[in-house]
Amino acid sequence: MSLARSRGLEIQSACTGVMRYVRIWHGGADVGVSTSLQGSGNEINGLTLAGVRSGTTLEYIEVAFNLDDGFELFGGAVNGRYLSSIYNKDDAFDTDQGYQGKLQFIFALLDEDGNHAAEMDGVLDATGAIVQPRSYPQVYGATFAKANHSSRQSDGLMRLREGTGGEFGNIVLLGRAGSGVQNQDCAGESRSSTSVGASPDSLFFSQNNIINTKTQDGSVVPFDLNCTSSTSLRLRRLSTRHSSCFRIFGPLQRTSFSSIPVLWLRALHLLM
Repeated sequence: MSLARSRGLEIQSACTGVMRYVRIWHGGADVGVSTSLQGSGNEINGLTLAGVRSGTTLEYIEVAFNLDDGFELFGGAVNGRYLSSIYNKDDAFDTDQGYQGKLQFIFALLDEDGNHAAEMDGVLDATGAIVQPRSYPQVYGATFAKANHSSRQSDGLMRLREGTGGEFGNIVLLGRAGSGVQNQDCAGESRSSTSVGASPDSLFFSQNNIINTKTQDGSVVPFDLNCTSSTSLRLRRLSTRHSSCFRIFGPLQRTSFSSIPVLWLRALHLLM
């Protein structure tokens, strides 16, 4: 049995509880040994979920000022809504090890100490082949912003790698980043910006998403792709400041959203 399957996918619908209206601040102690100012690389995430099933409720949670990732989801299929990850020092949202849940209405704000707003990985074996079950996060309704990136200038605001599949729609990426989206180390998944493929062996990144990021020198790099067929990923770039920005909050395919939190709209308005 693979690590990902042992972490929850064999009983996807089970419930392990309810977590609502929780704030997690100033966590993430370095538990390793290091003399480096960057730490040992063995830090505690703000909220780590391993093999948590989809019957679990995860809503209205904020992780801020954490030493490592804000939210880390290893395997399982738990769904999360109304999640905020603010000024954490590594990734805002990190999925791995066969995670196949849904994330809706999520917000990430990073400063120069942060890394990716979303780092979403699969698992590859020694030959580079995907280890099943493939990660398949489904993210609809996200605002990802980064104020600066002086220490990690080549990083994309989103990094999709190691054969992850998934669905990504109704998303805004903005601020300073080496690119909007990095897609690396692919492993046979199909990729499209116009239609959702077969789960979990496909990656859909909607062309209705908006990427409005710039590098440190002012260059515009929407995608950083090193996969053969990743050039099929396309999008509509933001052409004006505010009016085009708010167009995305209408209904899009495969969504049933009713609203975007007012705080997020205000933050987006201020950053544009």
